[in-house]
Amino acid sequence: LFFIGRMALRYPEDSSVDVGTFAARKASGSVSGVKSGVKHSIGLGFRATDTTTLRGAQCPSGPKCAQCGMPWRWPRNLAHVNLVSNIPTRMKPRTKATVVAHLAAITGTSPPEPVITEELFKKIELMHSSPGCLFTSHRLVQEFEYHQTSGDVHYGVRRKSETEPGYQFAQLVTLASWYIALLKTLRDVSFSVLDHSANAMLVFHLFSGDSYLNDVPAISRYIFAVGWLVMLVGSLIVSYLNAKTEWKVKASPHVGDLPSSLGRIDANLCFMSMVMFIFFMVENQIKDLPITLHPWKSIQPYAAVKIDGTRAHIVGHSRESLYRVINRAGQCKGMFVQQCLKTVVFGFKVWAGFWTLAPQLILSCLSSVGSIVIGWYHWADLVMDRRRLKKTLLEAAETEGAAFGKTLSLQRRTADAAKKLLIQEYGYSFRKLRLSQNDPNHEECASCGRDVHRRRWKREQCEDLSKGALVSLAEDLTYYHDAKYGPLVAGSVGTVVEVGRRIAALGVRYLVCASGGDTWWYDRGALVAVAENHSSAS
Repeated sequence: LFFIGRMALRYPEDSSVDVGTFAARKASGSVSGVKSGVKHSIGLGFRATDTTTLRGAQCPSGPKCAQCGMPWRWPRNLAHVNLVSNIPTRMKPRTKATVVAHLAAITGTSPPEPVITEELFKKIELMHSSPGCLFTSHRLVQEFEYHQTSGDVHYGVRRKSETEPGYQFAQLVTLASWYIALLKTLRDVSFSVLDHSANAMLVFHLFSGDSYLNDVPAISRYIFAVGWLVMLVGSLIVSYLNAKTEWKVKASPHVGDLPSSLGRIDANLCFMSMVMFIFFMVENQIKDLPITLHPWKSIQPYAAVKIDGTRAHIVGHSRESLYRVINRAGQCKGMFVQQCLKTVVFGFKVWAGFWTLAPQLILSCLSSVGSIVIGWYHWADLVMDRRRLKKTLLEAAETEGAAFGKTLSLQRRTADAAKKLLIQEYGYSFRKLRLSQNDPNHEECASCGRDVHRRRWKREQCEDLSKGALVSLAEDLTYYHDAKYGPLVAGSVGTVVEVGRRIAALGVRYLVCASGGDTWWYDRGALVAVAENHSSAS
């Protein structure tokens, strides 16, 4: 705060001082106390480069990648925009008609085939009643199984997707279902906190000389206290290791769910949150909701719909065991350690209650029975699901998804998804399972996933282009991966309509207008002046 205040007092007359103004003032002597060539820390969490404004909201070059040292390109190019323009104007937002707002197609299919059959939307229900069962009238549908072709929906039938071909498992995510899941999570976390605090208080009373615990032998007190602390620390260590693996997967450029260039403060807060989520056994449907409901997916079936006046999301899985394992990702070992901890504490309470017959200990034992039994049941169920799923994942990874996808692109994506889950859940290393590369001719940064520039932009090799210059693509276009999505193709000519700022390691970026009117920001190394082309050809 002191540093920010000094910067505000230093430039009170201007709200955004760029680097050029800063350098001019420094050269004239109006800025003192700053050494030449030093990169200054602006804000919290990133290092400013030579194009970062000293004050203001924009950071044109952004933080650099810690591994390859490349800043993110700015301004950004829009490689794809899914603009929905076919919504009927007569259909109002509050319509009670059944609407499929988003439905993706299977990758590589022509004509496009939907990932979820349209017959499903005609047959799915928000409420379901099971005849002959108590308290099952008009229950909210949260999970179901459906046939991929006919769209037949089955409620309350477990393992149908595991045993019968053609069936898949799916979630029906509504606001009501998420509220219920959030309430269950708050309940479980509250009971876990109460359990740990009660055990800590029990350790305190064992050594405080309370009368109702005087009959407990001293050696037993020390054994219990040391054992409880060891199990608690062990549970935290397991949660830390699982969070570290989860971070490695989600921050990988092949996944991209976590930014690779987070600042130190935000990265530590995010990692601490992941450790606590695993320690308190928070389900992924709560903590990974932005990932679950994001429409940009690789192979997972997804649809955003409005049924009976209620907005909902349908998220599919190939089988129920896959959903159960993903929903408890990274929690199997931690759950086992915590259940062992609860069982040991429960055993000590029973033994101490037998010696002392204290009503407090007897009541504490009775209150722990349900939690221990339910916890072991959930852990055993998770272990069985992991065993069922592992065989399928290994088959998909070893065969590169040949038996799981209709197209080559879908097979590759299926294999990558299986490998990612094997790495995160079963401890397989990146050396054993190498994720597929989109282009084997490009060397990608392991941290941010962008192309490693073997030929860095050099000012002495490329002269700056001016506004209005005619340009075409360079022969070494492959070293500038961002250019392949642009409107220029080999042999076409474009016009420079705007000259951008200079970015470290990339040089100046130019906004080029193609013959069709489309514009794109190109690196200097990806462009060559038309006159240079003619002179080299002659």
